Amino acid sequence: SVEWGRTNMVVPKNNTTWLRITKQQLSASNKYQIFKPTVCSVQPGELLKLSCPLPVTETITWTKDGSSLGLNNRTLIEHEVLQIRDASPRDSGLYACTSVGKDTVCFIVNVTDATWSGDDEDDTDRSEDTWPDGMQSRAPYWTFRKNEKNELVVPVANTVKFRCPAGGNPHPTIRWLKNSRPFRQHERLGGFKVRPLHWTLIMESVVPSDKGNYTCLVENRLGSINHTYTLDVLELSPHRPILQAGQPANTTVRVGEDAQFQCKVYSDSQPHIQWLKHITQNGSRYGPDGNPYVRVLKTPGGNTTYKDMEVLYLSNVTFEDAGEYTCMATNSIGISYQTATLTVLPVSFSIFSNLLLIPIIVFTKSINQPHN
Repeated sequence: SVEWGRTNMVVPKNNTTWLRITKQQLSASNKYQIFKPTVCSVQPGELLKLSCPLPVTETITWTKDGSSLGLNNRTLIEHEVLQIRDASPRDSGLYACTSVGKDTVCFIVNVTDATWSGDDEDDTDRSEDTWPDGMQSRAPYWTFRKNEKNELVVPVANTVKFRCPAGGNPHPTIRWLKNSRPFRQHERLGGFKVRPLHWTLIMESVVPSDKGNYTCLVENRLGSINHTYTLDVLELSPHRPILQAGQPANTTVRVGEDAQFQCKVYSDSQPHIQWLKHITQNGSRYGPDGNPYVRVLKTPGGNTTYKDMEVLYLSNVTFEDAGEYTCMATNSIGISYQTATLTVLPVSFSIFSNLLLIPIIVFTKSINQPHN
């Protein structure tokens, strides 16, 4: 288990451990950040609005499925905000906003009547079967607006819920097909749930093998109707650690004060985090082989928790502490790091603080001139 508590850690001045990092590793700097995608779902006909969280001081560009987004009578881009009016299923896809600094934030957009969630919640909607006795017979019909095609894209391990609310008299029955064949419990690992009174099919913890076309077939003795959903399960590929943009940040303190750097790390697997200080040897920052000199200030061990490693504390700083500090995170996929600068200023003082106030007495002498 992971301990999420935070303990302030002070790095001893004499904790000197040496680590050599290849120039190739540093040149493979984490030049850009790709943040975990945010999943957005809107109903057909609604306004699709995406807001890019990157700094608005930089130029933001938008793409959809890897292609640049252009303006048209439905699409409007104003700085960090993208708006698409009258959204339709064809607007579903992977959107990304990218800054000049190459930071990227992704959005998975679903324009569909289907829903998905991280947990399976009870469907509390009442049944649409409200026909009173003696009502005229009627073939099945949809009780909400259906679209020609509904596509749903979700990450793995989430719960998917398809609904086909309908009415009719006699009360229609519903059955489900996958890829035009009857959908049977044993054909899916973990099975699925069908709630006929709510016209719902529920699949928990979806996996890539759940991709396909799902058709609801609603029928009574007077006729039948059907609708098909297309499900795509997005399997996020493993990636090297992602460091939050802007961390660690450049910091300025005075001699004797404490300094702190933060480094938020995102990783599919447990990352190995280290804090390094760039140093010089014989007046040079790089060795004969071109590799930089660094000193390891902080590395996991003992009772140090993952959250502890995201913070570096320096107490009672001196001028010797000034310089560049690097947060480096590694996992089985690769290495990422970002560097910040610590500036140390002298203690402030007033030029008058050590002066003695010496009273000055001015003597004047009156000279009486004789009168003529």
